Amino acid sequence: AGDGKPLFVRTVPSIDGPKGEVKLQPGEVFCVSLEQAGTDGVIFLQLADGRGWAFDVKPGVGTMCERHHPAQVDADVPISPFWRYVAKDGQPIWARSAPDIDAPKTDVSLEVGELFCVQEERRGARDVLYLHLMDESGWLFDTKPGVGVMCQRHEALVTLHIYDVPTHPTGRRVNSMLRAVGTGAFHAAVEVYGVEWSFGCNQEGEGGTGVFTCAPKSCEGHAYRESIFMGHTPMEEERVRTAIGRMSKEWLAADYDIFRRNCCHFADALCQKLQVGAIPSWVRNLSGAAQVLADRRNDLARTARDVRDVVGPIVGPAVAPIVARGKIARGGSPSDEFQIGDFTRGVVVTVVEQASDLMKSEAAKDAKGKIMKTLDCTQ
Repeated sequence: AGDGKPLFVRTVPSIDGPKGEVKLQPGEVFCVSLEQAGTDGVIFLQLADGRGWAFDVKPGVGTMCERHHPAQVDADVPISPFWRYVAKDGQPIWARSAPDIDAPKTDVSLEVGELFCVQEERRGARDVLYLHLMDESGWLFDTKPGVGVMCQRHEALVTLHIYDVPTHPTGRRVNSMLRAVGTGAFHAAVEVYGVEWSFGCNQEGEGGTGVFTCAPKSCEGHAYRESIFMGHTPMEEERVRTAIGRMSKEWLAADYDIFRRNCCHFADALCQKLQVGAIPSWVRNLSGAAQVLADRRNDLARTARDVRDVVGPIVGPAVAPIVARGKIARGGSPSDEFQIGDFTRGVVVTVVEQASDLMKSEAAKDAKGKIMKTLDCTQ
């Protein structure tokens, strides 16, 4: 209604009929089981839960109710397979052996509020949507004519938002090239129930946590790139917040490590906690590769130290003079810090010096004279 006032439903399909105790607030969405044309072009709407009748227009006032059109959903995002039993009477519902309300009941029943997963949806007579349970134990239905809504779809989309770590245009172009080959420097965050969650070392919160929130696709300090649909979580919002609350105590800002415990690792852990699986490997494999290289570098350094500690005392006295010559050959002094190439230069200098000394010896002179005589005879 344009006046912003609530609408009291009627007990009968008549604007002048008695008002019930139920009232609908402006913007409230409700489900209808029957539409009935009245006088003056009014369409009366019987609420599916049996609470009474509303109407689309009121003569002299204007539009009261409009048909609800769900928001457009990305065609690439599958609808949620999760449903919840929500009957108002609080009684359990028994699954049917076939997609028919009048079909024989099975041994399976659900309590109000219980969540279940569906493998097939099939539209039946009287516009009833039948729901084939994932474990093939029977069929449920979204509405029951004359009773109202029985089951509602549970939608809790989980989306992985990807950002470029480099925000400069050149850096982003490089990241695009890396993305094409399955890697890149990315910031990752997870959106669930309309809130984006991530992890960092510069957003230390209460208790030292590195977990922080922001509006979806708007994390400061990074350039938004793309979003990936991860699935629908079967967890209710309260359970999700409780789970993230526990993670906040485990993911501390002080523990942030660019290789081993960063935002991508947090996003992966959160997605698995939400039961939608691991994030794509290309989001996190650059830090993984960097970690491997860092580990290899550390291993080589440790190996070098081990070799030095074991071999040094044995070959040190012989090697030291050679390294000193190498340092002098590059313009340094024997007391300078060791650099790669000092030993090789020292070896070359040592060989040249020894060769020069050899050529100056008496034995070398005699050998030279014999060689010259031989050459003269040959000529």
